[in-house]
This record gives sequence, structure tokens and C-alpha cells, in this order.
Amino acid sequence: MKKLFLSSLTGALVLFLISAGSYGGVLQVPSKDFKTIQSAIDASAHGDTVLVGPGMYKENLVVERLVSLVSTEGPARTTIDAQRRGAALTYSQVPDSTGVVRGFTFKNGVGLHGGGVLVNNAFITVEGNVFVGDSARYGGALCVLGSNSSIRRNTFKGNSADYGGALYTMFLSPTIDSNTVEENRASIGGGLYLGTHSGAKVRGNVVRGNRAERGGGLFMNKSAPEVEDNLFVANRAEEGGGISSFRSTGQVRRNVLWKNHGARGAAVALADTSSPDIERNTLAFNSATDTLCAGLYTSAVFTRIVNNIFLGNSPGYAVYCVEGAYPVLSCNIFWDNETGNYLGLPAEPADIHADPLFCAPGDGDFTLRGDSPALGGPCGTIGALREGCEAPEEAEQ
Repeated sequence: MKKLFLSSLTGALVLFLISAGSYGGVLQVPSKDFKTIQSAIDASAHGDTVLVGPGMYKENLVVERLVSLVSTEGPARTTIDAQRRGAALTYSQVPDSTGVVRGFTFKNGVGLHGGGVLVNNAFITVEGNVFVGDSARYGGALCVLGSNSSIRRNTFKGNSADYGGALYTMFLSPTIDSNTVEENRASIGGGLYLGTHSGAKVRGNVVRGNRAERGGGLFMNKSAPEVEDNLFVANRAEEGGGISSFRSTGQVRRNVLWKNHGARGAAVALADTSSPDIERNTLAFNSATDTLCAGLYTSAVFTRIVNNIFLGNSPGYAVYCVEGAYPVLSCNIFWDNETGNYLGLPAEPADIHADPLFCAPGDGDFTLRGDSPALGGPCGTIGALREGCEAPEEAEQ
């Protein structure tokens, strides 16, 4: 089969392919030699790139060697429609970390693992894609198993699963960064599900409007992730509207949990014997169905809850502690939680009961005013975000 090599491409496209991590040959679809994406994959060699032009491709792709799949005009013009006949793409048994899947819409995929894309024992980058209308038992849109892959700048919308409406992962430590995860559904983990022995790094994502019975935005099961700098907004679940954790460790830091809804822990629910550290998060305007806990619910032993802000969570207590759990609270700010700040534990002397003075909380801006009690005190910075506006000038006398 004829191959077009990098030397024959324009300078801009050469740079594009290099940024995609590809240094082999380039096979173009559609072309005289390759009418389908799968035919180009089958003809490829280790390290090649299949460069896909705009169009609707009704295929169920399988990749079992290091091949990058890159569209020329992005997901708005390049769709892989799996037609409910299986996963749109299965990428497996590729230990090399330079493969890329970029710039596609994956839709109508179904499967046991990963309706849109299954990454199985492969280390690749999945970026700049759109997943819509995919479904599976594990990972409606994307399932990542035994992989340190990078999952970044994708959009997951309207996907469904039993576990992980948008994404399911277990084993190793993939990076899940700067994605938009919205309006997905699952029994557990409406948006994201971090399974057994997952050390995933979940950073800078917007997780919005997802639903589940447990973990509307995110569910952690026997995992040890780093969940940092994310926005969880308007997610819903019976337990853990924003985040739910079961026997998991790790860290939940600098996240904003805003307007999530649930019965037990509208923002966060921590269950069983262990839990992640809950540090420097902002939990604002979350609400509980049964007035039990609109903020953080814990039945875990010795949960560390420090430097968080709990504002306007109601109906329901800001922090609810089940008998037998002994959370360690320190340096949190509690303000305007109508039902109450604590249930099941006494107030902590190091906690602050004052208006945190956000810049524009009604508009979802939870950066801090320059005169905020969350800045500069003995506790250091409290809450997810730093200073974002100056203190108002005092009125002239």
C-alpha cells in the first residue's frame, strides 16, 4: 500500500503530527488506498498515524499496535458512528505511550467495557474528542483499564452506564484533565467512576448535571486518587451528589462543589473505614432532599477535613457525622448553613464562623475578596480558590 510520509506534508501538518506524538508514516482516509479507517489501521506499521478527513464513518475500530488516529478537522466534522453494534474504538495491548486519539466524535457505541472507546492495557493520549450517546456496563463513553493514559480536553455528554456514565477506570494512574463531563447517567458514578486500585489524577474538569444513585459527579471505590481543582456543579444522587467515596484514600483538594443535590451528603459522602483527605474545598449552596446533610456526610473513621469553606448549604447540615466516626476538623469556615453547621460532633475551636467574603458567589465566582477571613490567617488559605478581587473601599465619613 502506498504511504505518504511526513516529508511530503506541509510544515504546519508536520508540527501537528509531531505534537500528536507520531514519528512514523501517515496513511490518509479517505484516499485511493483507504476507504475506511479500519483498512488504514490494518495496513499500518508500528508508529504510524492514520490521518482522517471529515465525514461520517460507520465503523467499529480495533487497534492492537501503536497507531495514532488523528482527524484533520476536529470532532464537529469527523464522527465515528458505532451503530449500536459494539464499541466505536477498542485500543489494546500497546505499552508504548506515544499513541494519540484526537479530534473525533464517538457516538452510538455499546459494550461491556467502554461504549465509545475501550483502552485496555494501552498507554495513549485521548484528547479533544466528543463522546455522545454511548453506553456500556462499565464506562458509558470511555473505559480505561490497566493504563496510565492521558485523558484530556474531551467532552462527555449524554452517555450512560451501570458504573461510570462517562468514564470508568481501574488499576494504575491515568490522568483525567480539563474535560467537560455533563448530563451523563449511571447507577453508580454518574460522571466518573474510579475503581479498585486506581490512582487516577483527576484535575481541572467541569463535572456538571450528572445523575446516579451514588456519586452523581464522581464515585471512588477502593481507590487512592488525587481529585484536585475541579468544579462539581448541579450533580444529583441519593448519596454523594457531587462526590461519593467508599473505602478510598487519596486527596480531594481545591474543588468547588456548588448546587449539588442529594439525601446523604449533597456535596460529599464518605463511607466505611477509610476516606480521602478533604482539604481546601469550597462547598456552597448544596441542598439535601431529606434535610439530613447538604454538605459533607461521613461514616468513615478519622476523616481529615481541613481548610474547607461551607457556605449556604441547606436544607441539611453542613457536616454530618455518623456515630462511631471521628472526623478530624480544623480551620474550616462555616457560614449561613441554615439547618446547622455540625450534627454528630462538637464545634471545633479552630473553625471560623464568619462570612468568607467571596467575590460574587451568586454568579458562581468563589474567589476571595482581599479582606476575606480565608486569607492570611494562622490557617493559611482556606477554600478552593485564592484572592480574586479587592476589598471594597470604605465609605467616606
